[in-house]
Amino acid sequence: MMIIVIIITITIIVAPIMAAPKSIPSQNFDLPISKCNKTHADQNVRWLYFFDDPDRIAPDNAKSFEQFCNQTNQKELYVKEYARRCLAKFPRQVTSLLMFGIIRKNRQFCSKTKLRKEMIHAAHCLNTIKRKGSKCFSRAIQDFLIIKHMAISGRVGKTCWYVIFVYYALEECLVQQATETPQSCSSEDAQMIENLIEGYTGQVVSSICQNYPKSHDSCSKLLQKKEMNKLKKLIINEMNKTYSILPPLIDILDSIPP
Repeated sequence: MMIIVIIITITIIVAPIMAAPKSIPSQNFDLPISKCNKTHADQNVRWLYFFDDPDRIAPDNAKSFEQFCNQTNQKELYVKEYARRCLAKFPRQVTSLLMFGIIRKNRQFCSKTKLRKEMIHAAHCLNTIKRKGSKCFSRAIQDFLIIKHMAISGRVGKTCWYVIFVYYALEECLVQQATETPQSCSSEDAQMIENLIEGYTGQVVSSICQNYPKSHDSCSKLLQKKEMNKLKKLIINEMNKTYSILPPLIDILDSIPP
């Protein structure tokens, strides 16, 4: 039933926004898609989430913001084309759902003066907490990989709770980094970061796990400590090859029995 809901939701809401941005001339877009490079696509998703990419810097003026918007469009288009040409139906749909929130939020920042000013104002904060923010994403990737390797019998019927736990723990972690760095981050900056992450991830959560509350107190522990440590050892090599939350999310949802 969950898989059916996801497919219907994507069909209705994602197709229009996943069209190639008109501002990008196709002749200027060099996509080595014949190789279907999964790692490169994963790295692009990491860049789009901002905090987990070592090379991405928040724009702090109008010129750098314009460059940010152009580069964002290129990254979005690459992932879109990769999904369309290289992925099977269900992974393509999950990728499209994840990208829906990212593309919509970035278009808002790049088209609305007020939001653009908010990000430029928050640039110093974003760049200051970037290293700590990367650790928040690493924890989220680790948690998704752990869920992926849990026994199916232990997570059927609980998948939404686990997904919500990871997403909202990620959001809280990032906002906490801002609130704990008052010398660089104002309360407005912390709010902007919360809105940014909710915009990026909200569509996934609301589409996959409708009617689940934002609170995740009941999911404070995914597993008992002994089992958690066992799975952490199991995923060490996979952690080193996973750059964003997308691959484990696809695997988790794809493993749910019909």
